[in-house]
Amino acid sequence: MHRRPHGQGRGGALSHALQRLCWVVGLLASCAGSAVGTKPLSPPTDTDACPRLCSALERCGTPPADCVVSCGKEREGLRPEVHGGYVSCVETELAMCASMDGPTKRQRVTLCFAAAVDVVHGTVGDGPLRTLATALCSREARCHGGSAAATDTCVDEVVASRKASARLLSAVRPARVAAMSACVDKRPCDDDDPVAHCP
Repeated sequence: MHRRPHGQGRGGALSHALQRLCWVVGLLASCAGSAVGTKPLSPPTDTDACPRLCSALERCGTPPADCVVSCGKEREGLRPEVHGGYVSCVETELAMCASMDGPTKRQRVTLCFAAAVDVVHGTVGDGPLRTLATALCSREARCHGGSAAATDTCVDEVVASRKASARLLSAVRPARVAAMSACVDKRPCDDDDPVAHCP
């Protein structure tokens, strides 16, 4: 059986996992503007969040291709409070979009998403990352003969060294993190890239 150097398997697999989750953030960094003093809108719902986001982006002049479809996929991957907070922020920021140049708009929308994630991460913490790291480290122990203590150490090392990843994963719906983690844990030992088979 092919054996990778200790630590390489879990680190590489975790990196792939995070890369596969990055599509969630993808088109979110598109366009925003400034709107100090704008009247707050009602919180977006699952039904109207994407139409509202795409309408705001269209008014700004830079809607992504197939905006509603892309937004729908993003909404399915993100926690509702993250996506809703992001949409609300973008709507407010875009109210005076015409006064902003392209780089400023992109910066504002990035800050909107970051703010929405930070609010949730403050509550969720490292839990989602620990869930995924536990699956990766447990699989490594199962396949390479590690002990329970070694698995615990592995998980702690991953969580301690990947704080930025913890923040990103905190934005993802728990069901998606749980499904990916369960899939990774059960992948056969001859699978060199288990995350690739666990969407």
